[in-house]
Amino acid sequence: MTTRGLLLCCALLIHHLTSAQISGLDISNHGGYITSTPERELDMLSKITNSKPYRPSAFKESYFNNSYNCVKLALVYKPKPFLLKSSFPRQELIFGAGFLTINSTVTNYTSLLYDSIGLNNRTYKNDITFNLYTHREQLHTAYYFNSRTFGKRFRAFFGLGAAFGLNTIKTAQRNTRSQLIYASRLQSDTMFYPNQTNVDIEGAYNYSTLSAYLPLGIKYHLDCNFNLFMEFNTGVQFQFGANNNSRWQGFSSWGLGIRYKFVETEINDKESSSFW
Repeated sequence: MTTRGLLLCCALLIHHLTSAQISGLDISNHGGYITSTPERELDMLSKITNSKPYRPSAFKESYFNNSYNCVKLALVYKPKPFLLKSSFPRQELIFGAGFLTINSTVTNYTSLLYDSIGLNNRTYKNDITFNLYTHREQLHTAYYFNSRTFGKRFRAFFGLGAAFGLNTIKTAQRNTRSQLIYASRLQSDTMFYPNQTNVDIEGAYNYSTLSAYLPLGIKYHLDCNFNLFMEFNTGVQFQFGANNNSRWQGFSSWGLGIRYKFVETEINDKESSSFW
């Protein structure tokens, strides 16, 4: 396809979508998890503190709890179907905004464990634990393909979505560096001497992300004005400005929401309890 033909197809698609009728408003809450690595967590810590934290050559263990919560508000458009319209006559276009938080002061943390040998030939068991707080303002869009009605009041749906987010990651309290000094004694006994230091970290770092995800869900036709829905999302996000091995992260989430209908729309099939 030539560049001119591609631009023409894009123009026709934009015209098709922008001419769609606004049919409803979605409000939903999503809880999920974002994958991470020790390298990515230390990369974020170094950007926040504008310094290079100690990076051991190999981690013995690492723990992450990057769970998140996202509240979304979106407008629902009803375009004329242009793909798979014989199997999925009801299709929807979603445009919305959301606010996501990863609050490490409550449930989230990063803990990195490793061993090292000191100049005195003693073995040191090290543990770096730090807590970060992230919030994101995002814009998202998705295109849904709805199944035909089953069980009189249910429809399943799937689609493709994308989101752009502006993120701020800040330090939180309870950042510590712990060390257990392994010492051998003459009685063939051993013991550890604990040493814990509170690490005072202050700072913030701003970055942007671009995400793509696959939504899969089910709707329940509550009445003529409201729908209830449950949705599962899985996808990947790209972080601008991160190190090469820290740019991509996977994520998944479950969401519950409610939809309010604005106006009556034409029913294209013969199902009396069809969705709008």
